[in-house]
Amino acid sequence: MIGATRAIIIIVSCDAAVASLINDPNTRKRHNYVKRDKDLHFVDIQGTLAHLREQISALARQNGPFDGIFGFSQGAILGALMLASASKGLIHGQPAFRFGILAGGCANGSNARGADTFDATLRPTLLSRRINTPTFHIIGVHDQFVAASVNTFLDWFNDAVRGVHLHSGAHTIFPAKRYEACRLADRARDFISLCC
Repeated sequence: MIGATRAIIIIVSCDAAVASLINDPNTRKRHNYVKRDKDLHFVDIQGTLAHLREQISALARQNGPFDGIFGFSQGAILGALMLASASKGLIHGQPAFRFGILAGGCANGSNARGADTFDATLRPTLLSRRINTPTFHIIGVHDQFVAASVNTFLDWFNDAVRGVHLHSGAHTIFPAKRYEACRLADRARDFISLCC
């Protein structure tokens, strides 16, 4: 336990998050927001978000509330949207999170055209204003998956409460170089301590 941190929600990817929260093999297909139609519009992002809110709400009633959220890749995107949801009171039993750690996140997955569609889908609702929850972003400088829209993703957050850690790796949480991994771990621990 770091400081007064009780627990965090971890969303590794959209599929893993949904699969780990419930035991329904059909859920992955039904709630995978990365699926796009022929015009690159995201399919059922609102359904995915509603489902995750329900699951986090149930977990919060049993084991929460939670202090923070961690997400990697697609999980970073969903983690960001859960930070916004909690701050707007959309997750019953879960007050606003104290922090978020988001690694390898972007606004779309990898396609700049998709980012515009994703942003347009959520801008009027969850992203009508910047997310004010303190966040720590981990980005690999050689990450080709997020290169096209990482700046759009970072714009979702209030600059005053957003920290960014760049490492020499690609689409990973921790860099391969030990000294960089130790530095990242120290910065993340310090960040959590400040938030809690």
